[in-house]
Amino acid sequence: MSTLNFLINRSTLPLLACLLLWFALLGYRDLIDPDEGRYAEISREMVASGNWITPHLNGFKYFEKPPLQYWTTATIFTVFGENNTTARLWVAAIGFAGALWAGFVGTRLYGRNAGYYAFIITLSGLLYFGNAHYLTLDTTLTVFVVLALGSLVLAQHQRRQPASNRAWMLLGWAALAAAVLSKGLIGLVLPAGATVFYSLWQRDWNLWRHLHLIKGATLLLLLTVPWFIAVSTRNDEFAHFFFVREHLQRYTTPVHGHNGPIWYFPVVFLLATAPWLTTSIMSLVKPSFGWRPRPRSGEFNAERLLWVFVVFVLFFSPSATPSCRLIFSPHCRLWPFSPAGASPPPAPAWAIPGYCWDSARYWPQWAQSFPFRTTCGNTSRTDRGCWPPASRCWWAVPPCSPAKHG
Repeated sequence: MSTLNFLINRSTLPLLACLLLWFALLGYRDLIDPDEGRYAEISREMVASGNWITPHLNGFKYFEKPPLQYWTTATIFTVFGENNTTARLWVAAIGFAGALWAGFVGTRLYGRNAGYYAFIITLSGLLYFGNAHYLTLDTTLTVFVVLALGSLVLAQHQRRQPASNRAWMLLGWAALAAAVLSKGLIGLVLPAGATVFYSLWQRDWNLWRHLHLIKGATLLLLLTVPWFIAVSTRNDEFAHFFFVREHLQRYTTPVHGHNGPIWYFPVVFLLATAPWLTTSIMSLVKPSFGWRPRPRSGEFNAERLLWVFVVFVLFFSPSATPSCRLIFSPHCRLWPFSPAGASPPPAPAWAIPGYCWDSARYWPQWAQSFPFRTTCGNTSRTDRGCWPPASRCWWAVPPCSPAKHG
C-alpha cells in the first residue's frame, strides 16, 4: 500500500480541514513591512522588468539572498496575479509540504501512526505555523534542509539496497541545492556540520561510503552554479557582497545587528515549541539513545544524527537569524525516533509529542485518564490510562507490528 495511507485511510477529513485552515486566510491581512513588503516587491519587480537573474528592490540591486523564492513567487504572480494571497502562497505551500514530508518519513520508518502524528504536530507548532504564513525565506530554507536530512535518513536505512540508497541520496543533494538557492551556504553548512559531528560521535564511518559524494556534489553544482555565474558576470560587485559580507562577515562580525539580549533565544524557544514545550525539552536532555555509542562499527543511528542536527543548529550557528535558528529545531524534533532498546521500534519515540515516556512524571496526571480513540490493525477501541506507567505507548495507541525500515 502507498506510504501516504497515514493520511488517506485514517484522516481524510482532518487532512481536508488542515488544508482549509492552512490556506483559507492567507490574504486576510496586508503585507507587513519590512520583511513581507520587501520579498513581495522583489518578486513583483522581477516580473515587471523581465530580469530574473539580478534581483531588485525599489530599483536597486538586492544581493543579500539567492533567488529561488523570488522565482517561485514571481511565477505565482505571473499565473495568478499580484495580491496578498499570492504573495504568501509559496511559503504556505512549502510549509504544508514540509509537514507532509515529516509524515511520509515517519510512515516509512515506523508506520502510519508515527507518520500521522508527525504530520499533525508539525502543522500545530506555533513558530512553524507562523513562519509558514509570513513572507520570509526561513520556511523555504527549513523545509529544503529537512527534506535533505530526511532523505539522508531514508537512504542510510537502505544501505543494502544500492538503487534505493542512491535515489534517496540524490534527492537529498538536490534538496541541499534548493536550500543554497533559498538562503545561501547556510543550507549546506549546517547539514554538513551536523553529519560530520554525528559520524565522529557514532563512529559511523560507513556513512561516508553511502553518501554518493561525487554524484551528489556534481548534481548540487549543476543546480546552483549556473545562477551564481550568470549573476556574477552581470554584476561585478556580487561575489564580494554575497560571499564576504553576507557569509564571512555575518559569521565573524555583528554587521547585521543580530546581537539580541541573552534572554532572547530562550524566550523565543519557549514560544516556538508551543504547545509541545515539555516534550521538546525532554527530547533534548533525555534522548532515547545512549550517550555512548554501541561498539559495533558502521551502525547507523537516526536518533543520534537528528539530535546532533538540532543541537548543532541551536547552539553552533551564530550566523542564523533568530527565527531561522529556532524554526529548524521545532520542526526537526518532530521526526520519529526509536525508543531505547527497541529494535525495530514498536512506536515512534524521541521527540514526537504524544510519546509516552517510561515515567509519568513527564505528563500531567489528568492525561492518564483521558480517553483516546485508537486503532491497531483491524482492531478499534477506546483506551484509558495508556499514558505511563505503560512503557513506550504511542499517544494511547497500543503498539502495532513494527514497520520495516525502508
